[in-house]
Amino acid sequence: MPLLLLLITSFLSLLLLYTIITIRKKSSSSSLPNWPLLGMLPSLLWNLSNLHDFATRILKAHGGTFAFKGPSFTNLDFIVTSDPTNVHHIVTKNFSNYPKGPELKAIMDPFGDVIFNTDGDSWKTKKDIILSLIKTAGFERLLMKTLRHKLASSLIPVLDHAARNHDDGGVVLDLQDVMKRFTFDLTCLLLLGIDPECLSTSFPRVPCAEAFDVIEEAIVYRHCVPPWVWKLQRWLHVGWEGKTVKAEECLNGFLEERIREKMVEKKAKESCGNDDGDDNYDLLMKLIVETERLMGDCYSTKGEKFVRETVVSLMVAGRDTIAVALSWFFWLVATNPGAEEKILEELDRLVITQTGKKTFTKTFSFQETYYDDI
Repeated sequence: MPLLLLLITSFLSLLLLYTIITIRKKSSSSSLPNWPLLGMLPSLLWNLSNLHDFATRILKAHGGTFAFKGPSFTNLDFIVTSDPTNVHHIVTKNFSNYPKGPELKAIMDPFGDVIFNTDGDSWKTKKDIILSLIKTAGFERLLMKTLRHKLASSLIPVLDHAARNHDDGGVVLDLQDVMKRFTFDLTCLLLLGIDPECLSTSFPRVPCAEAFDVIEEAIVYRHCVPPWVWKLQRWLHVGWEGKTVKAEECLNGFLEERIREKMVEKKAKESCGNDDGDDNYDLLMKLIVETERLMGDCYSTKGEKFVRETVVSLMVAGRDTIAVALSWFFWLVATNPGAEEKILEELDRLVITQTGKKTFTKTFSFQETYYDDI
């Protein structure tokens, strides 16, 4: 009996060692092992901590599109694509042919019914409301005013502080973290009218921003494991799902408090007969007014949730997408000195006023630039 137990243990150990070596070897190459029953899931879980680099390597090796096979007992088969032609076809040219479906809605549930996981009339209603809020001269003025304020009060001082302390041993900045803090402050100012002050030289911990990160990471995690796994974790309040429940409470509490404050402010203005118009554009106030008009008597039961989810939609769109794009832009500029020189020459030309003096508050359009020459 002890000999049999030893043989079984040795066999299982060798099998585990072979599996690990195979996953490492395959993960470092351009292909993924498709295991019986388990599919490609072991390789995905093995590289979960390095997911973006792992996915980039696989996509590059397969021409930008890859079919992932999940375990046979789950619904984890999916196609991953980074091909611009495919992306254009799916999200623009034939958007109506690619509904998100109930699976994505369940995965994105921590954010609620945001525009990214809705279809049909619900999606169209949310899109129309969002466009009515941001496609206005008032919002453009608010955006430029807020952007200049945050550049002058946060981003430039932080970068200047790091540069001035470089000779004293150096200050290492995580540029993506800097940009995420910057865009979180910016979106909160634009949408809610408050500045959480994530970006400063002390790099403070801001609970609502951290909650946002936890929820986003949980959504990525949900894409990588069978649904029953994360649903069980959520029921037990353990693992990522345990953190996600707390993060949802934190983020929703932060947003709901601000929405209620704005409702009180709205009623006070109505009683006084004040209307700021576009001179003092208030996006959250206008969103509440538009939602009340749309829902009528149903606002008292559904309105606050709709407003909160619309704000979350705009926060998702305005935070990480811009932060990541800016991070990569500055990395590309730093690694291409020739392009940097041309950009600086172009900016020198654009900031010269009619009097021949330089100004750093001038607004210019994209059409005035010549990026094609870089």
